[in-house]
Amino acid sequence: MPQEQGSALLSMLGGLFLFVLVLLLAWAVSRWLGRRYGSAGQGTGGHMRVLERMALGPDRSLVIVRVEDRVWLLGVTAHHISPIGELSPDAFAEAETADAGLLLQKVHLPGDFAGTLQEAIRGFAGKKEKRDKDTRDE
Repeated sequence: MPQEQGSALLSMLGGLFLFVLVLLLAWAVSRWLGRRYGSAGQGTGGHMRVLERMALGPDRSLVIVRVEDRVWLLGVTAHHISPIGELSPDAFAEAETADAGLLLQKVHLPGDFAGTLQEAIRGFAGKKEKRDKDTRDE
């Protein structure tokens, strides 16, 4: 019996050791991958920058991207990225520090959808300002 308990204890310690080893390897690999590919997925490269992102629904968003000296509005879904149009870089000179609502008000898109979207953004920004003011008054 004592010999069986010893082998069971060694087996359990061996399993625990292997578990800890797998955890350490997973941690090391994730750190290595993060250092190697971390900046590519976050848009922190030298030539491209995401200026603003606005969610339109699940897996749908509008993204304003600066690529060197050009600014693009992109439609992004889970399976597709569509260029909607090129924007004036001058309109986004100070946009990197501007509020999202103010930033998208500067975008002049053709068509009824654009006007509707801009009105919705203005309405949301106005409601937020009113709510913030009411909160401060209380």
